[in-house]
Amino acid sequence: MTASRPWSKHEIIQHALVFVCLVVVYPLVLVKNFRNYDTDSFWQITLGRYILQTGHIPTHAVFSYLGNLPYISQEAGFQIIAGLFYNWMGWDGLRLIFVICLFFVIWGLYQLILLSRSDLGLDGFPIIGHLLVLVIVMFISQYYVFRPQMLSTPFVIWFVIFGRRFGANPRPKRMLPLVAISWIVANVHAGVWPILPVFFMVELIASIRSRRLNVWFFVTVVLMIAVALLNPGGWTNITYFFHITSHQAYALIQEWQPVNYLEFKPMLIVFLVFIASLVTTRSMSWFRLGFALCITALGVSTYKLWLYFALFVIYFVRLPNSPRQSLRKGSTLVIVALSLAITLAVGFYGRYPIPDGPNGFPVDEMNYILKHNAHPKVLAPYGVGGYIIFRGGYDFVDGRFDPFISKASTLTSYRGLTAVDEELDIFAGNMTVLTYEIKENRPDYIIVPIDTTKIPGVLYQEMTQHYGRPNYQGPYGYVWNLSKTASATS
Repeated sequence: MTASRPWSKHEIIQHALVFVCLVVVYPLVLVKNFRNYDTDSFWQITLGRYILQTGHIPTHAVFSYLGNLPYISQEAGFQIIAGLFYNWMGWDGLRLIFVICLFFVIWGLYQLILLSRSDLGLDGFPIIGHLLVLVIVMFISQYYVFRPQMLSTPFVIWFVIFGRRFGANPRPKRMLPLVAISWIVANVHAGVWPILPVFFMVELIASIRSRRLNVWFFVTVVLMIAVALLNPGGWTNITYFFHITSHQAYALIQEWQPVNYLEFKPMLIVFLVFIASLVTTRSMSWFRLGFALCITALGVSTYKLWLYFALFVIYFVRLPNSPRQSLRKGSTLVIVALSLAITLAVGFYGRYPIPDGPNGFPVDEMNYILKHNAHPKVLAPYGVGGYIIFRGGYDFVDGRFDPFISKASTLTSYRGLTAVDEELDIFAGNMTVLTYEIKENRPDYIIVPIDTTKIPGVLYQEMTQHYGRPNYQGPYGYVWNLSKTASATS
């Protein structure tokens, strides 16, 4: 690699002008894709506030009226952080976490470009690199919402960066960031922790070829596993992914399904760019080959893990080489400034209100319910259960998922169904299961989505036939007061 030299004033101005143009245009076009929350955000915040209030990390599904269902607390660290920032600043506190995480993601993307060029023996940072960073951020915009993956993603990126630095010079000082990240990920989002040792094994195998393998590689592996076990659930937490995917109900979660590239053309384009980059690479190191195989597996496995594929594609894209655009000493400061500029352009652009209506959450419906009952038991679709507990109610099922597919959830269910199966049957219009649920667990209210062109329309017809007209109709759906019905049938 050629020796680096300071950037000239002309080069700095050239990069700055291109970058500013991109940052000005980018928020106007893409920021609408960013939002601070999804269906899981609400129960994550609520559990975090519960932990802070009680000093206890739950081992069962608190806030579900189904009772003592076992819960794997593999995201407790994230929940505590969410609760702290929400108690401190409300939704603005959550946006602050979002901005901090996004900053380290973008900074990491810049570092991956530099790392890739260094591995290929190239120098400099081409202007098109700015555009590539922005494009990658565009593709992750639908993923980057307030949930544990938002916090774990920058740590996964920087694990790879620190791993390459360790592989180039394996010594104790460079081992410490890897061990620290292993512990952090195991506590904030243990479900993705297995990605870390897999990535590190690629580095270890590559070190055999480069003859850099020494005892510190094995010490690092041992320490990574040892500190990862220092989490609220131990081994159960860091193997959560294998626990949840072993259940047949796993197939019901859209984000855990294999990626259909023919259906999602933007994903197909990213995948083809990745393949083209591999084909056109003249020299393929052992690390580059092993890392390519790893992220390919992620890219075809599930929609959820495709995020990491999209992020690491940037390492493989070969950018045009320009000797005049070489890095100067202290260029880290320039890259940090560029990363911060993108982050601020995206993170603080506008407000993110919680939408109501068919595609949102039962905001008005819960307002109505809470006027009559401060802590109601509410039977509602899976996707809005977290919002119900966020508002102070007790839900039927929500995004925690593992409690509601457990054997314990079948003990009070209709004919041994899991709670997830019951929820699917109820909102498909199965009045037999619904009647059993009302008698057995006595929910106070049921919320039926208003969209009568889909399956919930069947339930609306059945409900009006058996229980009369709804007590309230809001933008999201219909509300029936079941408490009187349950008392009458007891």
